[in-house]
Amino acid sequence: MESTLKSFAQNIPNSEEICSVCGAKILRTAEFMGIKRTFRVMCKCMQKQQEEEKIRQENQERMRKIEKLKRLSLLGERYKNATFENSKTGINSSFDRAFKRCRKYCELYEETIKNGYGIYLFGDKGVGKTHLTACMANDLMTNCVPVLFTSLFEVSKAVKSTFNRESSLTEQNLIERFANIDVLFFDDLGTEIFSKNSGDTHGFKAFFLISSISGTTTKKPLFFQVTTV
Repeated sequence: MESTLKSFAQNIPNSEEICSVCGAKILRTAEFMGIKRTFRVMCKCMQKQQEEEKIRQENQERMRKIEKLKRLSLLGERYKNATFENSKTGINSSFDRAFKRCRKYCELYEETIKNGYGIYLFGDKGVGKTHLTACMANDLMTNCVPVLFTSLFEVSKAVKSTFNRESSLTEQNLIERFANIDVLFFDDLGTEIFSKNSGDTHGFKAFFLISSISGTTTKKPLFFQVTTV
């Protein structure tokens, strides 16, 4: 408010008592205990400018949050601009049905996320599963919803790194990081193969991590897309 008053004051000589824009009185005199004080008040012009400045700053902060979320989402260059608006429909009926459901989910995101609802997409390679999940991720981020677009392989790598003695990241730290994400997207689940015989226990720990952050207490929405073979 201080900056708004100063910007208007620059255009109004001290001797004038009205706003040169709307004509309202901006200088008032009041007497308190025998002492007269003259002070400046806000006219409608000032109030409007203040409100516009507040909206501008809020929009700037919102855009900063969105850009930060996009940097942390791991979507990559290929899908960072994927949206429902620039998607091509009317070519494949199965894709169109999935498209409508995914878009509806985002339209009702406050309710669906609150209830922990997720989506499971499956189909042949190249039918648009990753594109759809990227559309959802970008749409949610425009509403400042923290999302993570990853794969079981990447989670497994993160779990594996916690076993490195030189790493400051612990398994608990990893769980806490995931806990700060509202929605998790897993790309191409099922292409990773983990078995007890392979000696790779990190994959199983990754499964445990996912189940711990999507349990009954957290109710984190999970989105899986699987390529059928």
